[in-house]
Amino acid sequence: MLKKKKGTDTILNSTVNVLETTEIVRRESELVNINLDVIKKYCREWALHPFITPAWDTSVHYDGQGDRLANYILLLDSLNFCFWPDKGQPKWTIEYKGQKMGGYQALAASLKRAIEEGINVDDAHWMAQADLEQVRHVFRGTQEGVEIPLMDKRLEHINQSGKVLLDNFGGQYSQAIKSCQGSAVALVNLMVQYFPSFRDIHTWKGHEVRILKRAQITAVDIYGSFYGEGLGKFEDMDLLTVFADYKIPQVLRALGILEYAPALAEKVDNQELLPSGSREEMEIRVGMIWAVEEIRRELKRLGAPKMALELDWFLWNLGQEPLPGEKPYHRTRTIFY
Repeated sequence: MLKKKKGTDTILNSTVNVLETTEIVRRESELVNINLDVIKKYCREWALHPFITPAWDTSVHYDGQGDRLANYILLLDSLNFCFWPDKGQPKWTIEYKGQKMGGYQALAASLKRAIEEGINVDDAHWMAQADLEQVRHVFRGTQEGVEIPLMDKRLEHINQSGKVLLDNFGGQYSQAIKSCQGSAVALVNLMVQYFPSFRDIHTWKGHEVRILKRAQITAVDIYGSFYGEGLGKFEDMDLLTVFADYKIPQVLRALGILEYAPALAEKVDNQELLPSGSREEMEIRVGMIWAVEEIRRELKRLGAPKMALELDWFLWNLGQEPLPGEKPYHRTRTIFY
């Protein structure tokens, strides 16, 4: 049962306000340029050769149902951030069913592996009470001494998710989803209101800038894992934006859609850390959001409409193999992506 919290009524019938609040950053951007001519060139090609977004991958994701699957998705996306190692250090990887994997796939498979081993990571009580030793076991890797980055923050997010579920939703994320009455936008806003780790909100010259990467992708993962039915039946998926991360700006830059000023390009290419919330990092993330929005608008104009989430899937998968002219992705140590 959803316990009412001050301001709960504002969750429904609202917008995510990502485009509205990031527009000022795009307008004042000095370090990142969006090449609209290149967008038009690629959109003409993509409109003639429609791409198919991939189905939910149960080879690495837990393929349960109902309450357990919903809690798994919440846990997964509370931890879906920052997998890259420091420069010159080995990358965290796991082995699952004979396959070595890293990054997001290793995260998803680690949680699935734990459930298969009888560890109830999808139970709110386990989340709320988990300790560092238990979490290290869940994410044990292939190399001794190499662990998933920001382990302390991941433990904090696990505990937080469990406590929020127990305090407000009877331990079941499904109750939070049901309270949103079929609205993905409402679910995003609920995540921001109840779960502090999902508040991907920043400040630009006194203006609030909402990016909301993990909150939005949680709604999309519920939609995908439930195949658009039941808990995953949302009527407003088209109102979500792309999910600002590391990989897609790298892809857009390789395609020539995003162009970095020389000073920023040098920092990114040398893998220098960009502080979270800095002008450099915000211009890259906002540049990605608006580049994909321009792609969405151009494809719609050409009669080949796609939702932002479909473009996100397409571009992310495009970047899973090296692209011609590809440069490093930007480095920011952050819990938001």
